[in-house]
Formats: sequence, C-alpha cells, structure tokens
Amino acid sequence: MTDKSAQDELLEPEEQLSEETFFKVVTRQLLKEVMKGDNDNYQCDENSPFVSERVPTIAAREYIERAIKYMRCRRDCYLYACIYITRYLTRTGTRLCSRNFHRLFVISLALAAKFFDDHHYRNSYYAQVAGITVAEFNSLELEFLFKIDFALLIEVESYRLFHRNFMRGIALIDLMRLIDERYHRLNGPNATVAENTPLFQIHIQNLQSTIQLTPAQTNLQSSTISTQNIKQPVVVTIVKSVTKLTISTNCSILKHITFKVY
Repeated sequence: MTDKSAQDELLEPEEQLSEETFFKVVTRQLLKEVMKGDNDNYQCDENSPFVSERVPTIAAREYIERAIKYMRCRRDCYLYACIYITRYLTRTGTRLCSRNFHRLFVISLALAAKFFDDHHYRNSYYAQVAGITVAEFNSLELEFLFKIDFALLIEVESYRLFHRNFMRGIALIDLMRLIDERYHRLNGPNATVAENTPLFQIHIQNLQSTIQLTPAQTNLQSSTISTQNIKQPVVVTIVKSVTKLTISTNCSILKHITFKVY
C-alpha cells in the first residue's frame, strides 16, 4: 500500500480525480461564474484596479489554460485561489465578470502558490504569465491582500467543505455561506478568534521570511520589526488587542505595512 500525498489526505476517496478531470471541473466552475456576471450585465466598479478598461482579448478559458501551463502550481493551489477569490468577492460586494476575472484569478493563484507551495516563482515571472508589468502585478497583489485583510490561512475542514461542494458545481457565493454557517455552528454566532489561531500570515516578497500573527498572553500594544537581511522564517506573536504592527522590509513594494488587529 503506497503512502498518500499530503494533498490526497485532504480529499475524500471519490474526490481524488485525475489531473485532467480536476482542471476541467475548475475551469468549468470559474467560467460559469464569469458568464453569470456577464449575462446579468453586472456593472464593474470602474475604480477597481482589477477591472480592465475593456474585455481582454484573451478569453477567460484560454487564460486559465495559460496559467495551468506556465504557473506550474500544485493543483490544490487552484482551489485555494478560488477560496481567496470568494473572500475578495464577499468582502468587496463584487462579482466575477469578463473584465475583472483575469487579474483576480492570476493574483489569487500567485498568492496561493507562495503561501502553500514549496516551489514558486518571482513576481517578475508571474507578471509575464499575466501579461502585465511587474509594477502593476506588485500593486494588484498588495491591493488584493488588503481587500481580504491578509486572510490567507485556510482551515482544513473549510478546505474540505469548499472542495467537495465546488467540485459538485455549487456557486462560489453559496460556498462561502456554507463555510460561514459551519464555522458559527461549531463555534457559536459570536465566535472569536481562538488563542492559537493565526490572525494573519504573509510571505514577504523577495525574502525567505514569513510573518505570522497569533493572539498571545502579553500586554503588547504595538510592535515594530525589521526583516532586513533575515534569511530564515520569522514568527511574531502579538495579542488580540494589539493596535498596530509595522513590518519594515527591504522589498520595494512592502516597505511599511501597518496591521490593525481587532
């Protein structure tokens, strides 16, 4: 009996699809969301940096196929990316359409790869795949992170619930509702973040550093750290009541970030 991969351990037996079938389902689901927005004549927020001035010449299907071919992510990263997209949509009150899909998809997939995959590429490479400049990619990445409140962590059971229902054709917005209902059913309607549950965790671009914020039993009200010249993972522990955390890095786009933790 062969050992299961870490990825397969997350999946129910009937969900362990072939790679070809998996990507067909993911593509079909995403295209369904885009077509729904287009058919409903959804009006995009013209001020959003994720909204193109016009529908891109490369179709959404071809864009997904391009990402699969060149971004070379673990296949579960595509589901993580879909969860990130869902978080973005619910927190901003927007919907997918032909004008915002491309940028939201490539940014969420790159973040999923950086956060969950052991091997990923620099933003300069991802920008080439996306067909945009590195500066624009960096800006979109940061904008996306702030819109989802840097919520990159995904609970295992939430992933399982999302995976099972996403592969069965459930719409993204309905999936988020299922996850929220499950969380409150298990933890109560007024549930708060557990003491050891990370509030935020991000990979500092161009550095082999990870910032993880978790509630802790201290009276710290604010903290400033520098990741200059740090080559190993960095863990920062703070309290729920912390009012500000500033992270200074030598990365061009992440010079100073202030986290507000509630």
